[in-house]
Amino acid sequence: MLSGLPDDIYDYGPGRLFTECPAQVLSVPGLKVTEAHIDSTGYHYDGKVKEDDECELKITHGYSRDCRPDLPQVILPGIVDGKSGIPLMTEAVSGNVNDNASFLKVMESWQGLREVMAGLEYLVGDSSACTPDILGTARANGIHVITRDPDKYTFVKELFRTVKDEEFVPLYADEPDGSLGRWCGTAMVGNTELRLLMIDNEKLRPQKELEKLGALFSKLETKPAACMEDAVRNFEAVAKKCRLCRVDSVSYEELWKNAKRGRPKKNASPEDRVLEGVKVHVTFSVDEDRVKKAVTDEIRYVIATTDTEKNWTMAELRDAFMGQAKILCENVKYCAILP
Repeated sequence: MLSGLPDDIYDYGPGRLFTECPAQVLSVPGLKVTEAHIDSTGYHYDGKVKEDDECELKITHGYSRDCRPDLPQVILPGIVDGKSGIPLMTEAVSGNVNDNASFLKVMESWQGLREVMAGLEYLVGDSSACTPDILGTARANGIHVITRDPDKYTFVKELFRTVKDEEFVPLYADEPDGSLGRWCGTAMVGNTELRLLMIDNEKLRPQKELEKLGALFSKLETKPAACMEDAVRNFEAVAKKCRLCRVDSVSYEELWKNAKRGRPKKNASPEDRVLEGVKVHVTFSVDEDRVKKAVTDEIRYVIATTDTEKNWTMAELRDAFMGQAKILCENVKYCAILP
């Protein structure tokens, strides 16, 4: 009986079966799925990869989420229920596919999910879900999206530049010292209109500043290089990472040692010494303007939703987006064993 099960699943449709299984599980406690969350993870592979031109799925190198960039992998985007965290659907893609493309591939199979979960209204995802194609596909399937706008978008950069600190108000009435928010109107991504909410985590300012400065100071602690060329290269590599500080001065100290053992001769010639290393001496200071900008960039971000008709409160929209944390790697990896 079981020997023919894989063939039966293939004939029935693995994706269809995968979607119907959680629908049955959720029906037992009477849970209604209204909000889903999308994310992805990856699996590395340490075996021998067989090339198959007929297979669309490729085990290949790409951005590694499990800290093995040296090995080929496959990517597994997935969707889970926003309330229970139960996996709803997944779609394996090649190891070099980014989230923008993999999320779109999942969205193209969305209609099958809507057929078994008619109450599904919202898809929540990180900034990878905020593309014209994904937003347009969601709209075509009658789904609203809640996402984060990528910081690289022109209208987001403009908001960062123009919104003033005093324009923010507390998100929660009982947390006046907590996170702040400000409605920022609407913007178009492709042909889709988004309502925008900027978040400012005011309470994270001191913590973020200390973290950034600490990381920078540790990188500026240089070790003796083998030669002057390496010393200059090491300094330039560190200087490029100075986001919060500026270099005020730099000098190089050559370290010499005797070429032979024993006490050096009184009138030793240069040939009697060899270069042991080169130290780099750097003085630097905190650039307050850089610190202010970097800290602001880290703690401010823009949330967006395609549901521009709903009378959202800032807290409701922010809480809906923060629920994205429910689709951790463990949830997505669990999807892989269900089929």
